[in-house]
Parts: sequence; structure tokens; C-alpha cells
Amino acid sequence: MIMNNMKKNKEKEEERKRLAKALKQNILKRKKQQQSRQSRPLSKFVCGEEFLGESAAEYPNIFEEALTTKLPSET
Repeated sequence: MIMNNMKKNKEKEEERKRLAKALKQNILKRKKQQQSRQSRPLSKFVCGEEFLGESAAEYPNIFEEALTTKLPSET
């Protein structure tokens, strides 16, 4: 009986270690994906200007600025 419990505890501990390792790898994978997305070049028209080859990290508030910029009225 005691050997059975020890074996079960060992199996549970191994499973916990395996899950912790998988979680850590998943977190690192997501961080890499996020970093690669942030470094992709932008290719958008904003207020008539085209930004090519600039990374999203260099222009973090470009769209926010575009939304708050007052455009000349058409009257």
C-alpha cells in the first residue's frame, strides 16, 4: 500500500513537472510571436501619408494620432 502511494505521488510529481515545462515553453513561444508581430513593417495609409518599412514599435501611437487629428472641413 505504501509503495503504491509512493509510486502515485512520483507519477503526480512527474506530471506536474511536465505540465510546468510545457507551460513555460508555451509562454516563451507566445512572447516570440508577440515580438515578431511588433517588428513587422507597417504598410498603411494614414491621413494621406504612406508609411512603408517602419516597424509598429517605432510608431506605437500613429493610429491614435490619426484619429485625433482635425482634418480641414469640406465647406
